[in-house]
Amino acid sequence: MTIANPWMLGIGVVALVLGYILRSWSSKHNLVDVATDAALSAAWTTIRTRQAPGVPDEITDRLKNITSQPTHVAKAGKVAGIAARHVAATAVGVVGLVLMLGGLVLAALGLFWH
Repeated sequence: MTIANPWMLGIGVVALVLGYILRSWSSKHNLVDVATDAALSAAWTTIRTRQAPGVPDEITDRLKNITSQPTHVAKAGKVAGIAARHVAATAVGVVGLVLMLGGLVLAALGLFWH
């Protein structure tokens, strides 16, 4: 009978949870994920209501946030902040994916390692 290794199993589960948290944060700030979610939401609204969709709320909110700034420098700063979060979210998403895969491997090894 094999006995599970509790340390490997625990570290694997923690890595899985941490990777999931990082991926969920990444999906909120990655512009590709936001645009994909907005497109799917617009398509679903079109199917349900049989009307042409407008601009999705996620994109409208971001544009209003940028255009509400009083100066062009402030608008550029908002755009730069969104772009920086997008770059960071892409990197964090990759790290989260690696953590999830590593955690899955560690948890599996922890179950069968004695």
